[in-house]
Parts: sequence; C-alpha cells; structure tokens
Amino acid sequence: MRTGKYSFNDLFSNRYIDQIVVPEIQRDYVWQYEQVAGLLSSLVNDFISYQNNEMPEGIPGDAQLQSSFEEFYKKRLYSSNIGFIYAYCDEELAGRYFLIDGQQRITTIYLLLLCLANRNDNLQGRFKGTYMNDAGPKLDYWVREHAHTFFRKFCLHQVTAPGSAEDKTWFHLFYENDVTIRNLISNFNSIAQLLNRYELNEIDFYDYLENYTEFWYFDTNISEQGEELYIYMNARGEHVQSNENIKADLLSRLENEDAKDKLGRKWEDWQDFFWQHRDKNENADGGFNEFLSCLSGLQNYLNDEINYLYSKEEFDKLKGIRSRQILKTLDIHEIEGFIKVLQFLEEKKTVFKGYYNYSRWVNTCLKEVWDILNSKDKTNWYANYNDENRGAERNRMVFLWSLFYYFNKKLNGVLESEANPVDQPDNNNIDVDSEVFIIESFRFLRMYYLRYKNYNRSVKYLKQAVDFIIDDTIGVLDPTDNQVMVDLEEPHEDERDFQIRTQEELDRNAFLNRFHGQDKLQREFEEVIWEIEDHKFNIDGRDVGGINITHLVDFDSIMTTPDLTRIRDKFFEIFPITKNNYWLVQNVLLGFGAYWHRESPYYYKNLRFNNWRRIIRGVGYGDDNYGGSVAFTKFFTDFMGFDGSLTDFYENQKDRAEISNPGDLREWLQWYANKLNDKMWSQGNSIAISEGWRCSLPDWENKDPQFKEEYVLYNTKGNLKGGTPEKLFDKLNHA
Repeated sequence: MRTGKYSFNDLFSNRYIDQIVVPEIQRDYVWQYEQVAGLLSSLVNDFISYQNNEMPEGIPGDAQLQSSFEEFYKKRLYSSNIGFIYAYCDEELAGRYFLIDGQQRITTIYLLLLCLANRNDNLQGRFKGTYMNDAGPKLDYWVREHAHTFFRKFCLHQVTAPGSAEDKTWFHLFYENDVTIRNLISNFNSIAQLLNRYELNEIDFYDYLENYTEFWYFDTNISEQGEELYIYMNARGEHVQSNENIKADLLSRLENEDAKDKLGRKWEDWQDFFWQHRDKNENADGGFNEFLSCLSGLQNYLNDEINYLYSKEEFDKLKGIRSRQILKTLDIHEIEGFIKVLQFLEEKKTVFKGYYNYSRWVNTCLKEVWDILNSKDKTNWYANYNDENRGAERNRMVFLWSLFYYFNKKLNGVLESEANPVDQPDNNNIDVDSEVFIIESFRFLRMYYLRYKNYNRSVKYLKQAVDFIIDDTIGVLDPTDNQVMVDLEEPHEDERDFQIRTQEELDRNAFLNRFHGQDKLQREFEEVIWEIEDHKFNIDGRDVGGINITHLVDFDSIMTTPDLTRIRDKFFEIFPITKNNYWLVQNVLLGFGAYWHRESPYYYKNLRFNNWRRIIRGVGYGDDNYGGSVAFTKFFTDFMGFDGSLTDFYENQKDRAEISNPGDLREWLQWYANKLNDKMWSQGNSIAISEGWRCSLPDWENKDPQFKEEYVLYNTKGNLKGGTPEKLFDKLNHA
C-alpha cells in the first residue's frame, strides 16, 4: 500500500489489506472517556459543517463533471483529518499490515462504526461487508491472545446480536482485568451514550465517517518514503499537523526497525501526555507543536545561530516556526530528553509539596508553563533576543529555556534515552528520587518562576547563568555576589543581563543560608517567604524593580520564624486576598504621606490611590511624581508594632490627628477621609482636581468650598468617561 491520503473506507477496502493488526509489541488500547469524547465531538462538528455546506454555482450541461466537482469540493473543505497512520507489512504474512502508530484513533473510529451498525439494521450488512471477513473483524488485537479472542467475539456479537458482552457465556471473568478489553467495552458503551446526545442522521453520519474521515498513510518498511511523503503533502498544499510531519521525518532517519517501532510508540505516549495537559484546547497538537518550536529555538540559541532569526512580519506570515527548521535543529532523542523534563516536574511535584506546609505556587507555576505552550498566542522562539521591542518573547525564553536547559542537563545522565545513552559520569550517581535532588530542582523552578513574574528578559547570557548554578557546589541558594564575566559590548547593555542572581535573590539566599544544615528550620522560613511573595501585590514585580519581598522584609535583621510569620499575617490583614477594594488602607495611608500616583490625562490632576504594586514598594510614576514616597513603609512599620486590628489602628490615628486648617493636598484629603470614611471612595479609587484649565470636570473653574486654596476635589472612577464625578464636599452632607 503506497504512501498517500486515504479515507477510513479506503484502508479497510484496499485490495492489498486483509487485516490491520495491532502487534504484540504495541501497547494496550488505553484511551479513556475524555479522549473518545473529544474525537467524537470533533467528528460530529465536521459532519455538521459538511451537511450545512453551500456548493458553488453548478457547471451547466455536464452532470458527471458537476458530480465529480461536488465530491472534490466537499472532501477538500469538510473532511475530518485524523493525522498520520504508520504501519509495516511482512512478506511472510501477506495481506496483514501491522500498526506502529495510530491504533488508538483507528480502534476508536472502528468502535464508532460498529456502534452505529449495532444501532441500525440497515448498517449491519455494510459494516460486515467492509470491516469484517470470514476470519472475523479486519482489525485485530495481538497484544495478547485473549485480547485477540475477545475482540473477535465482541465484534461478531455486536453486529449480529446486540447486547451486553459481559452477560455472554464466552466472556471470562479474567477479561475484566485486561486493560485493552476493559477499555474496548467501556469506550463502546461511552460512544453509545454520547451518540444519544446528538441529533444526527446516523446513516448519513456513518457514510461521512467512512468516506470523509481521512488520514495520511506512511509505510515504515520504506524509509525513503518519509521524504517522499513530505514532498507529496506539500505539493498538494495539504495542512499537516507539524508534530505529525516532524514525527514522520524523524522516524524515517532511524535505521533500526526496532528503534522506529519503539520511538513511534513513545511519540504517541508523548501526544497522550500533552493531551492530558491541553487545558481548553480541543486536542494536543497546539501544545505539542509549540513545545517543539520552543526546543528548536533553544537549540538555535545554544548553537549561537544569531543570524537565523524570524522577524515579527515573517513569523506572523508563517504563523509559526517552519517544520524544516525544527527538523534541522532537533533529533528524536533530544525531544525525548526534554519530554522527560516536563514529566519529571509533573511526577515529582506531589513529592516536593510533601516537604512543605505551603507550596501552592508549584501548581500555579507549572500551569504558567503549560499556558505558554497551549496558548493560541504563539511565541516567536526565533525572535531577536537583543531587540528591546521583543520583551514578551524574551521573558518567555528566559522562563522556559532556562527550565528546559537546566533540567535536561541535570537529568540527562539519569534519564537518558535508551536508544542514545549519554555518558555523563558526574551525573551517574544522582538519585532523582532523593529529597535533596527534588528540593533543589524545585528551588530552581521557584527562582525562574519569580523571574518570569518579574518580566526578566536576560536571554543573552542565559546559558552562562544556568551553567554557573549547575556547577555551583552550594546550588540555587548560593548567597555570594556573582555575575557572568563578560565585557560590555554595547554602552547601553543592562548590567542585570549578566547577573547570575539579582540583589533580592542574594539577600534572600544569605538569610536562608544562616540556617544551613538545619533543614527543618530552613524550610519553615522558606515557606513563609514564599507565602509573602505569592500575595497578588508582591508576586508581580514587573516595572517595579523585580522586587517581591524586600520592600517588606529586611533580610539583614535577626528574625525568628514568629517574626517572619507576623510580617506575613500583618500584610495579609491589610490586603486580604478575597477583597478587591481597600478603602480603609487608602484612608490610613493619607496619615503617612502623599502616596498616590498621578496618571494621564495631564490637563487636570488625575490621582490614583490604589496602584498597590507601586505604593507598597514606594515606586514613583509619572512626571508630576507624588509617588515614590515611603508612606507605606512608615505605616507598615507602625502597624507591625500595633496589637489591634487595622480598624482599631485607623481609629487611633484619627483620634491623634489634629487637622483644623490643613495646608497641603495630603492634609486636605486626610481631613475629608476622616469625615467620610468609606464614602470617600464611593465613585472609585481616584481623586480629580482641576488646575484652572477647561476640562470635563463639572465645576472646573471654582475652588473647593472647604479648602479655598485648592480647586474642587472630586472622587472619580479614574477617568471622566463613566460614572458620576462627585465632589467630596457634597458627600459631607450624606456622611
């Protein structure tokens, strides 16, 4: 059977094929309800589109040509493509083709057709004529003798005498413990239940499955057909999922047939792994393709191929990285090593979390990894990492490339490919299940998770930085000041681009290393630090100096775990996670300084009082900079020493305040806040003030009735395009 595109009917009606066999060396039929439901949903959606198609205008005077055109048109636009099918034939077993890839899809569609025949007398003859012969079903399972026996009897039974197979005399009790048999029965029943949910003409659907469910067949007996298939498909302009295309080419490069078969089956396992982590995507293809593109970009970076990059225009036009570029940079053994990185992190996360009371960040971090891979907003992994305008791509490069490079290098001597072992004696004694190795691994993950949240874009010296950490005898928690030893090539180069660790990382590490050798105590401090850093206002260090904790914690001080825990508890009392507005905090801070941030437009004062990421770090904003104050630091220091609640603290502050005729804006606002409390912010978290120029404020030319030195003070939602700007003075009458 030649390489090419075939329908499901073509496969089982082909004159060269008597039987499609799942051989002994193949894995079991392992698909579960989720995969079956996903495939059926995709097929039903394609069928509905096919039924609702509108044909172009007819070809007058030639009915035969019109019929042929309609058939071509429908197949071209409305077929369901299920990817590649790989098989080989044995000259000593003529007519039998042995599947090495595609058995999960082939088996599921076979069960779907069998189920439709089971439900409709008019289809039983058609099914037997195409998909069965005198020996039984044309699809056969040789993974075990009893799987073969069961499948033969099951198909004969369902097409002639519908009913539960488990009730029949030929059904043995030990069948229930067989993975393949159990899933065949379960998925057949699931298909029947799922079909009941759809309002389909099942005879038409059966016809569609036979003739419009298509795949590309690849005969692995003929290695040169890998390139032939690639040329053939591209000449026809067909769309092939890139990971399937890459798989075909990579398998064709292997000379050993056993290796082809083994790695072909592994590839399907990898696709299942990506299916399990596909999030809301219909299938695993998008995530798997992006994973391969990411690895290709990493390899291109490691090879220092700075001249081979994709511009934004080129990437957008191609809608991704060319398959031939991925094939140029990767081989199947390298892909296997990187797959094991993701598998290691997913498998060991539960073990790691068992060492700490707080470790919620682990799932969040790994979700960030999968979100990048599964996102429909694809990353240009070949973007120029020296281009300051490629910030988003560079941030993702630092995150994923660092993880893949570090873990692949650390694990490679242990999790080596069976077909391509790597001789790395230094790694041979590593126990990947050991407590020390797992904790160090996830500490590295934590380090780069924070860098990703801080929008770190230091790609240029990424390899040197990670190599330094790998070779460091102390490891991730090294507190020594270090950097990649390079000369600045450009005057404008950012010094942070070649730091091994940021200043905050060094401060944190120096603190934790005080407890080196006291593992339990060190972890107690570590988990409280994580919890503080993970607060929604601390975790995002973008544009605020990449700071996650040192605005709250002085690591140079002498602290006990109760001291650090009190910092955590006090901060979370000020900013409970479940709340979105913190009006009491806004009022309290007015007693400590001018903490607001002026935002556009600039033809009136538009002051924002809830830019918490900047406020808590004392970071300024804008030309007319009231921000950057130490108001929050002063308040937090006082509140740390106060034993009551935040409400008690504010009442105590108001009692001590003496504001009779304040002389600046902060004191005017504090006076209003003390009178109005939460009503100060009923419209929103901003205060707007005219500067004597015409603007959209209702009373822009007049002074505030209470404080005549200033123009009218308004509470707004943050702009004048919505809500109702309300004078603070008018609120006094309703307070």
